[in-house]
Amino acid sequence: MSRNKGSVKAQRKRSDRERLELFIRKFEELQSTQLAKKGFRVQHRVRYSPGSIESNLTQPDESDVREYLLTFRPFISENEDVFLNRIFNICLRRLTSDEMKQSLEQARQFFEQAKQDNGIIFQLNGKQLTPLQITNMYLDGKYFHNDLEYQRQLDSMSPPVADFPRTYFLHFIILTTDIIIHVYNIVGNALEAGLFQFEGAD
Repeated sequence: MSRNKGSVKAQRKRSDRERLELFIRKFEELQSTQLAKKGFRVQHRVRYSPGSIESNLTQPDESDVREYLLTFRPFISENEDVFLNRIFNICLRRLTSDEMKQSLEQARQFFEQAKQDNGIIFQLNGKQLTPLQITNMYLDGKYFHNDLEYQRQLDSMSPPVADFPRTYFLHFIILTTDIIIHVYNIVGNALEAGLFQFEGAD
């Protein structure tokens, strides 16, 4: 009579090549989402009049946003193999093309800028918040976790005011997606052309 034994999960880390190949696969999954197919359109119109503010936010269907975020989130999560900064580091270490490395260095600078500032200043309770902070507020307080403090902050905003951080959040996703597309094109072309040097320990 056989006895069931618990399986042991391998703890081997992915090699740099495997991380790049995973990045390619995850991006292709992102492109297969409904939101990517339909197009990511966001428009925020604000009208001021004495004593009132009218806000009209045009945004994607909420179910499409949820689906998109499932695949998008690992690209901005530090503990994930496809985290953009990790991919940048691998490419700058392994690529043999100086031109591609220069392009990726510029993309990394754009990513750092996108996390900190998108040309709009948003404050909550007197504290200025960055696009990445607001994005984490939505991810951890609404979509993937139940962070109570983030939930309270989001719930505390009235409908006209709530459109502003929502726009901030959606624009960050759009800007970051553009950067991911750029990195995907370089990584895919470099892998196909054999422009990565993988000899040696990762």
